[in-house]
Amino acid sequence: MTPTKRMMSFLIASIGVLLLSACQGPNTHTATGEGEQLTYEGYVKTVADTTIFESVDFFICEDVSEAMFNRVKRVEKYGGVYYFLDPQMKQVLMLDNNGKHLKTLRRIGGGQGEWADIRDIAVDRTGQRLLILAYPSSILSFSLEGEFLEQQKLEHAYDAIGVDDKCIYLSQSTYTNNTLSATSVAIIDKQTKQMTETLPPLPEVAPYCYAQGQFISGTGEDLFYTRRFDDQVYRLTPTGVDMAYSIDWRDARFPESEKDHQWECSDLNELCMDHGYVYTMGDVAESAQTMAFRTNQIGVYIVDKQKGTICKYGSIESSLSGLPLPNYLPVGGSPGEVIFVHAANFLLMSMDFAKDNATVQEFRQKLGNFTEDSNPVIFRCKLK
Repeated sequence: MTPTKRMMSFLIASIGVLLLSACQGPNTHTATGEGEQLTYEGYVKTVADTTIFESVDFFICEDVSEAMFNRVKRVEKYGGVYYFLDPQMKQVLMLDNNGKHLKTLRRIGGGQGEWADIRDIAVDRTGQRLLILAYPSSILSFSLEGEFLEQQKLEHAYDAIGVDDKCIYLSQSTYTNNTLSATSVAIIDKQTKQMTETLPPLPEVAPYCYAQGQFISGTGEDLFYTRRFDDQVYRLTPTGVDMAYSIDWRDARFPESEKDHQWECSDLNELCMDHGYVYTMGDVAESAQTMAFRTNQIGVYIVDKQKGTICKYGSIESSLSGLPLPNYLPVGGSPGEVIFVHAANFLLMSMDFAKDNATVQEFRQKLGNFTEDSNPVIFRCKLK
């Protein structure tokens, strides 16, 4: 090959690399940036919902046979439609703003567009599609109305999914078949479908122990990533993983001295309950002034961005029902929106202990013919 041809080949290859690099973050050993410092200020036993939310309301999910669901793991919202992931029923429910049932996706099987289990969901707003992270490991694409489009098989096991304008992000199950994975995060270019893996995992302290909340989450423009035994909140970007926040847990920080061996889940949970240690974060929601998330401890954690402080609220009392709000979840794609899912049987049982005022009485009346077999009530809130 002549020097001129070699130079032309080099230029063409270089241009190809640049074109493919939009979603190929470097296989770095650490995330970039330092992250904004947040400090844990302590615990408040009970707070009124109106103290931390600028608006609160609720809707009762429609009770029809094809719309019944048990437990909600993830909620996405787009175009006035809520997409609820129910992992127990292995389905995705589509409801409108008032709780009216639109469609249920439950395609259990081994064929195209079917699954044995659902790990997570995400709405691709620019691509106008619903992504389902399924098992066997694959990404299934559906139209926003629930029609199957395509399937992309994956080589490894993943536990969470997120998407932005350019990329799909996957949280890798870092300990499978008693082997530590090489990386924690995978980034897929939406156009080329080429995958880049980054952020090596931490040493495994508690294999297979349940982690509260989703590791990839966010309600606004940013997608955040968190992982167990890590005090950082990362921001996912097309060029890799950046440190968004670094948390000083003070006395609640899981001790380094307790990471020198692998824990059984029951022993780990007992240790953390006794000492108030935080070892996992997830389900991050964000507004302009505030951020919310949850941990392995009971309660919701609220960040005051201006002050750089975190406060844990053990119980958030609903001004509508007079009861504590359970089962916090961020609403992906709706800035600052979070929901609380109140199961029918627990709600009815608890109403006898609710405060008796005009607002609570009005709430009771709106429940109407609500029974223990009804769908959950969804309390909808906006962070200040």
